[in-house]
Amino acid sequence: MTEEVKASAAKKSLALLESVVEGKFLILLLCFAFYLDIWLIQNSIDPTTLTLKGTFSSIQSIPIFIIFLFIASYSLLMTGFFPSLRKIIGLFRLYFQNRVYLSNKDTEHRKLADWSLAFVCLSSCSGVLGYFYVDEGYSGLTAFVFNFLNADGIVESLFRLCIFILWLYCSSLAITVDDSIEN
Repeated sequence: MTEEVKASAAKKSLALLESVVEGKFLILLLCFAFYLDIWLIQNSIDPTTLTLKGTFSSIQSIPIFIIFLFIASYSLLMTGFFPSLRKIIGLFRLYFQNRVYLSNKDTEHRKLADWSLAFVCLSSCSGVLGYFYVDEGYSGLTAFVFNFLNADGIVESLFRLCIFILWLYCSSLAITVDDSIEN
């Protein structure tokens, strides 16, 4: 490889890392992980026992319709259901607070708030499914994150604390529909 190719690859790697660190992409990625987790719990698949080799051979045996259904349902949830749910929350706020709210947020902030609501709902659903419907074995990402009894050290505890703070931040974004301008 030439130096130019190496420099280009390094720039692309840094750009990928920057996008992962960006809050909006991180929340969208976590939403995808929790949605996948819900599917794994419902199909009684323990991802902690899977290897890369076994996963690739298992993926080859999944019907294409199931893959299409997974991607389509995730897309519909993220583009239709959760934004609509936030609008319904806004209507309830209007009904209970008797104030008119005008939006002064840009589209990027609204997407972040929509995806934050999705993160809160999907992680909560994963937790409920893992807690109430799984007797033994893998009980989901939420159970792993909030199972403080299995914390082996500072790094694991810090990770769990960061996820909890992110969940609280996303909860505050999810219920904050619009800024108010009183008439």
